[in-house]
Amino acid sequence: YACVTGAGTQCASCRPIPDRRVDSHCATCNPGYEIEGQFCQAFDCTTGSGTDCRTCMLQVDRTMHGHCATCNAGYAVSDGFCQALRCSTGDRSMCATCVAQSERTMENHCASCNPGYNLLDGHCEAFACRTGAGSWCATCRSLPERIVDNHCATCNPGYGLVGTICSSFECLTGSGTNCRVCEAQDNRTMHGHCAECNPGHYLSDGFCRPFTCRTGSGRQCATCMSQIERTTNNHCASCNPGYHVSGQLCEAFTCTTGTGSLCASCKVQSERICDDDCATCNAGHELHGRHCADRQMCQRPYHTLGYAISETSLLMSSFKVDVECASRAGYVGKASAEACSGHQDEYVLKGCFKEAVCTKCSDPSTCWEVECGTLTFRKGDLAFDNIIQQGHC
Repeated sequence: YACVTGAGTQCASCRPIPDRRVDSHCATCNPGYEIEGQFCQAFDCTTGSGTDCRTCMLQVDRTMHGHCATCNAGYAVSDGFCQALRCSTGDRSMCATCVAQSERTMENHCASCNPGYNLLDGHCEAFACRTGAGSWCATCRSLPERIVDNHCATCNPGYGLVGTICSSFECLTGSGTNCRVCEAQDNRTMHGHCAECNPGHYLSDGFCRPFTCRTGSGRQCATCMSQIERTTNNHCASCNPGYHVSGQLCEAFTCTTGTGSLCASCKVQSERICDDDCATCNAGHELHGRHCADRQMCQRPYHTLGYAISETSLLMSSFKVDVECASRAGYVGKASAEACSGHQDEYVLKGCFKEAVCTKCSDPSTCWEVECGTLTFRKGDLAFDNIIQQGHC
């Protein structure tokens, strides 16, 4: 039997003559071919969708039928054949959902991940979380709750959650409603957390608020203290008529009516300038300034010699006594009457004296004593010298 070697379907080598059963009885075939019985047949390969080859190996490179060079999207060459890229779903780091078969580029190509896991290059990786001081998390969210790395559940003192991260509470000092002194960072529970406020402001829930002040009638302020001087709301600088500043607020002047030294009637509120500001007094009492007191009377002096007296009022509050020197009785001078200093005391008469001559000595050089009316003056008294010089009292 004849046997010819060559390319393609021809034999690469022939069977020995004794073993040949037909012409072209091949022992081996060229690359890309295989013996079928006694002859060489090409490894066939078709392209198509799914598990079919996208492209086939070159004929000379084939070692089997359907020997694929490349596969369709979602498939990979395995031992020369196209196998579907598998994808399993499950919990933890497994896929929650898989990419569609035609879109897969690897095994377990994830489209989405389970809670707490992040999709990175088609794989699911757990969101990491670190705890520490400052802006690090104080505690982390549980893994299934995390949506980012370092997803904080709580923050360290002085820091607050902003979305998923911890950020420091900021605080600025300044004038007005700004803080005078900020809380220490570790004590802050919010932004602008004040420890002390500027004058005229007070702390309220960590913020500085201005003391307000309203003017008006009655107990309201007539004028307010300046903002920086205020230490409370409605801190009055002055009050309406009939009111006075007590502490920082306006209080009404009070007035009680009754018997005795109490007021019989009070001044109207707007006219009061003190407590118990009386308009009228009970019988036997009179106004002393703004208050009622027992009626204060002066008494006529026991000694009135030398005075001509006309009494209009002996009340201490309205004392009026007209007085002259009793000239017919020989008294001269400038008479006056002064009110007494206490109730039932005698009022004071002064200024009149009786005109008299020296009665105890005729020679001024030897005179040691003079007598003027009921008064006696001795040498060395100022009045004595005046009398000696004038020759009369």
